[in-house]
Amino acid sequence: MLQVVLWTNALIHSNDFAERPYGARDSYRWPRQTNAAILRSIHWLLALLDSNSGHVPNLGANDGAYIFPLTICSFNDYRPVLYAAARAFLDYNLPRGPWDEMSLWFGVPLENRKYVQLPRYLGDQLYGKDSWAALRTAQFATRPSHADQLHIDLWWRGLNVAQDAGRISTTPIRLG
Repeated sequence: MLQVVLWTNALIHSNDFAERPYGARDSYRWPRQTNAAILRSIHWLLALLDSNSGHVPNLGANDGAYIFPLTICSFNDYRPVLYAAARAFLDYNLPRGPWDEMSLWFGVPLENRKYVQLPRYLGDQLYGKDSWAALRTAQFATRPSHADQLHIDLWWRGLNVAQDAGRISTTPIRLG
């Protein structure tokens, strides 16, 4: 989702858009509710990011692919898309590395005003010296295909030592 948002943002703020009669560069603003949802998504993923590996707990279905493969990093390294989104929408200046390629492709400047170290968010995480754990609980109004209810991940020095078992089928199994 964040890649689609970054791509749309790049199209909106491109020179072609600025030359249109009714548009000027940076004149478009995301609708307030959309912008708030984007910011919540970025903060939520930053809260789940393991800064050593760039991985996050695998919640729900995951096809293992980028919509736009604009990075040399593996698909399970969230730093390319997450750092690009944090730079574009939060104006964060984050640590540099090979994950910066996606920011460049989407026209997001690498140097912004606010330098931040990856924050430790208050939430469903427990932090230790070299380890952390994430617990997911959720409320559902419908029947999800992958609930991830009481999902727990344990991380130690960038290694996910205990993780979700994967998708559990909600379809009954016929025996015999």
